[in-house]
Amino acid sequence: MLHAQRPRGVRLGVDFEANALIAALGAEAYSAACLRAKEASSDEIARDWTDVAGVIARRMRRRPGFFASVLMQ
Repeated sequence: MLHAQRPRGVRLGVDFEANALIAALGAEAYSAACLRAKEASSDEIARDWTDVAGVIARRMRRRPGFFASVLMQ
């Protein structure tokens, strides 16, 4: 099943997770999301965490790092 075809219930709540990490970790939220993507148990979950990192980067006006850009490909 393609990433875009997965049922919505299976996908992480990207906005929810981004907001929670920003609230809990502030400036470290982006790094935490990247770490979770790296340690994810599946490619699908890794992509979700990469999406979370992207949302955090946009909200904090920070460019995604090398790791996030590699995962997005």
